[in-house]
This record gives sequence, C-alpha cells and structure tokens, in this order.
Amino acid sequence: MALANGVPWHDTIARVVRRIDMIQFQASFSQRIQSFIELTDGSVVAIDGKRLKGSLKQSDRQDAIHIVSVFACENGVTLCQCKADSKSNEIIAIPELLQLLELKVCIVTIDAWIAKSR
Repeated sequence: MALANGVPWHDTIARVVRRIDMIQFQASFSQRIQSFIELTDGSVVAIDGKRLKGSLKQSDRQDAIHIVSVFACENGVTLCQCKADSKSNEIIAIPELLQLLELKVCIVTIDAWIAKSR
C-alpha cells in the first residue's frame, strides 16, 4: 500500500506514539495475545534470550540489555517478552513468562545456557 504523501517523518510518528493511551493499548494487546495463546495449545513454543545489539555501554561492558522472548512457532508470533538482568538470569525469567502465559499442553523448547562451576 503506497502512502499518498510518502512515509511520515520520524517526528510525526513520535507524536502519534506519544498520544497512545498505554493502559488501553496494553489491555487491547493482552486480549489479542490471549487469542493466539488459545491457538497455541498443543503446538511448539520456543523460548530464547538475546542481547540487544548496541545496548552494551563500552565504559563498563556490563549494562547490555537481555530480552527473553516466547515465540509461538506455528502462529509465527511472539507471545511475550521480558527483560532479564543478564544472560545467566534468563533462567529466572523463563518460569515467570510461562506462568504469565498459562499455556496448556504445549511443547516448550528452551535455548538457555547455564554456566557450570568448576
């Protein structure tokens, strides 16, 4: 679909986003995701954590942002995400995400790395 006046400037997009009622958006978004969760029952759900590119501060090299995502493979949609403190703490975020989603009869795959102490 071509836009009659071209692509809006980033300032215009920012003004539109600032006017969104976040409480109402969150309620609508949650309702929409619930419909995907019902469709997901019995299918594969993948959980993985990633560091956001460009989020690492060169000064301390410790402030990288890690996001843990839950992805419904058959629906092709990310059901939810949460920020984890570090790569090793994504293990803590996974049970919280699963409890939040209340998935039933799903195959859950997890790509989580656990450091072993020697």
